[in-house]
Amino acid sequence: GRDLYWTALMMLRWERRWGVKDGKIGVSLRHSKCGDVFEPTPSCASCAAEINARDVTWQEGPGVGWMAASYSRRRRQKPSEDGRLAHTTLFDEIAQITGDRWSSLIIRSVFTGLRRFDEIRADTAIATNILSDRLTWLVDIGMLEPNAYREAPTRYEYRLTDKGLDYYPVLLALLQWGDKWYVAPEGPPVILQHIPCDSDIEMSVTCSSCGEAVRAEDVEFEIHEAPEQSVREAS
Repeated sequence: GRDLYWTALMMLRWERRWGVKDGKIGVSLRHSKCGDVFEPTPSCASCAAEINARDVTWQEGPGVGWMAASYSRRRRQKPSEDGRLAHTTLFDEIAQITGDRWSSLIIRSVFTGLRRFDEIRADTAIATNILSDRLTWLVDIGMLEPNAYREAPTRYEYRLTDKGLDYYPVLLALLQWGDKWYVAPEGPPVILQHIPCDSDIEMSVTCSSCGEAVRAEDVEFEIHEAPEQSVREAS
């Protein structure tokens, strides 16, 4: 449970950059080692550079396919019509994306270069109606951008937007957590390499101010309540 802290920090980073801001509670983080308020930064443990999805290559690892997937038919939770969910919580949009199994699988597929409907369906085994619904939703919230590659009938491929690309550290944090606590006997299912330093990638969350690796016990936080007027308007 403690090791999910890094995933939570990457979710917070994404939400603060891309989620709805008006009328929401906020949180500031202070690194006790340097005393500064900081932004958690996904960094390469080998070269200390900030990790960008475009700088990472991947190949199948020895544990690929070892654990069979098990899917439920739970429907995606949608925000209430009056928008209160998006204006009163801290992790609203990122929780919808990460908490929806199908959406996460689709984004994972697109990150690995599978961009067309049939490619994604074959990779994820998602029913066509569910896949169509999730692709539409991911386009609507700005995670994916459709590009037509054939006419009559029109067929699309789906590419990550900047908002979608910036979700990569969340997936990477979850991948590292899974490799540590649910590792297959043969090894990890995926091996990632950081192109700038030519090393197997390991993400380290660092302080944006001093550059040091962050430890949970060295982080102080402060909650900032939403402005009273914005809260009244949202409710």
